[in-house]
Amino acid sequence: MFEINIIILLLIIVLTSTSSSSATASAISFHHYNATITRTPFFIKKDTPPFSITIAKGKWHYDKWGQPWDPAPDGVHVSTPKPSDELHHLIGYLTGTSLALLDPTNTISIFDNNTDVNDEFNDFIVENNITHGFLPREAFCTENLMTLVKFLPHRKLPMDTLKYFNSLYHSYRIQRKEGDGNNLILTITMVIDESTSPHFIDSANKDFSYTHKIIDEKKNINELPKQQYLNLERSIIGWGQVDGQFIVKFTNRHESKSIVIHKYHDISPFFLLIDFESIIIDPYRWISWKHIEFLPAINHGTPNRFTLKNIKIPPMETVTYRLYFKKVFLHVDDFPPDADHGLEVFSSWAETSFENENDLDIVYGDGLIVVMPKPDFSMPFNVITLTSTVLAFLYGSIFNALVRKKGKMKSDDDDTSKTNNNKDDDVKKTEN
Repeated sequence: MFEINIIILLLIIVLTSTSSSSATASAISFHHYNATITRTPFFIKKDTPPFSITIAKGKWHYDKWGQPWDPAPDGVHVSTPKPSDELHHLIGYLTGTSLALLDPTNTISIFDNNTDVNDEFNDFIVENNITHGFLPREAFCTENLMTLVKFLPHRKLPMDTLKYFNSLYHSYRIQRKEGDGNNLILTITMVIDESTSPHFIDSANKDFSYTHKIIDEKKNINELPKQQYLNLERSIIGWGQVDGQFIVKFTNRHESKSIVIHKYHDISPFFLLIDFESIIIDPYRWISWKHIEFLPAINHGTPNRFTLKNIKIPPMETVTYRLYFKKVFLHVDDFPPDADHGLEVFSSWAETSFENENDLDIVYGDGLIVVMPKPDFSMPFNVITLTSTVLAFLYGSIFNALVRKKGKMKSDDDDTSKTNNNKDDDVKKTEN
């Protein structure tokens, strides 16, 4: 009996190992749809500035999946050279996103090439300024897609929306380029596990172009869109609810070529007080301050911005840097409704290329969650409950004292009736 149990146990282990190995070696398919909208909505005028908005859900694994068609962080990312509330409302209506929440606390302006141009009204104008806005948490559903699809000639999506929203990764980008007339470019990307078949609705072929790629380890198929050799790992550690540090690792996985990080931007909210002078870069301690730029945050204003420039990483080597920060004790109004979930830190991104090559790629790091020191959120409710109880007791007592009428006791009525009867008897006796 004991030997039979051992054999059954070994069979179970073999079956589970084979199933897990088959799961890890499952096929992954990439689906990319591209459309140009020429009949733009009436509210997009000719003087509307260029913009790009990307809504993405899930994590794109650069080390396994290569370079995506539309690089984007998790959440909403808006970039435009001329931001305004009117433009944000326009894009928000176009995509069905809550861009009304896009305020200075989660936007940053990056000046790539500062050029001063004299103007008769202004002293100078700064060119090549791109403003990036982030919403790390955004609900994404079918309504976000249907607003713009109504302006397509055939008004149909090119894929199954159920598979789209259940995919490992999906993104949705709308952009208006400079000098492209009044056209809008719509691109949709999704990554599906254990599926090698194409997912394209034939009735939408007049509106969308379709690209299908496969990664299948069993069949030794690797149709990556483009191999990405820079691995960007971003994490956060801390000591209690007082302070912590960012840890970012850049790894060059190419065996013979060096990678140059032209610019790396790390954005963090105002409630993290970053000590920029305590930066530790390993192993490149020779890096001077000309490779580093930082802009501290404004309280309830623009976030922190940390930039690394022209960092060269030799083949098969890793560069790590650390940034220390302290946590600010926030007001109760600064916390979201689910304060225990933590507060979001925006994604970082790097503009990279191989050495002596001009083909730039954008690699995004992970968004992070920070647990902030929180006040006792139940204390206001306890105080309100106790105060309300005391006030209710006080007002109730006052109203009872003022409104209640003073009535005679029944015993007093009996005593008075008895005394009256006794008086009548005495009067009768005297008369007799």
